[in-house]
Amino acid sequence: MRYLCDWSECDKQFTRHSYLLQHKNIVHLNNSKYKCNEEKCGKSFSSKSGLIYHKRLHSGEKPFRCNYNDCGKRFTRNSVYMKHHIIDVHMKGKPVYQCSQPNCEQVFDHKYNFYRHNRCVHLNQKPFKCDKTFTEKSHLGKKHMKIK
Repeated sequence: MRYLCDWSECDKQFTRHSYLLQHKNIVHLNNSKYKCNEEKCGKSFSSKSGLIYHKRLHSGEKPFRCNYNDCGKRFTRNSVYMKHHIIDVHMKGKPVYQCSQPNCEQVFDHKYNFYRHNRCVHLNQKPFKCDKTFTEKSHLGKKHMKIK
């Protein structure tokens, strides 16, 4: 089912009724909690994060830096960096393993690293033990491996 905007001369369509209501409030009624205070801008957003990303366009701030092979390119959003730049530029033609957990945008070029990330970060498994718990066997070190 499609939800059509009935505002004069607006032909927008939405897949959810809530999206239609959000559209009307922001675009036609100018009701939004998050408004850009830049002179001559006046854009408004339904979420705080949307406003933060938008303000970076005015300020030029690019807090996410690519460290892959000393690339150094900077981005306004982490998702653009991880999903597009790393995959399309640095890993083009290579097998890519992308974490599918909510709010995690990690990308790996080796299956082992992908599985290790999922196991240790999302499943909180620490499979290598010795008085202490470690995420990898190599992190045990010599002093923890000594037999008493």
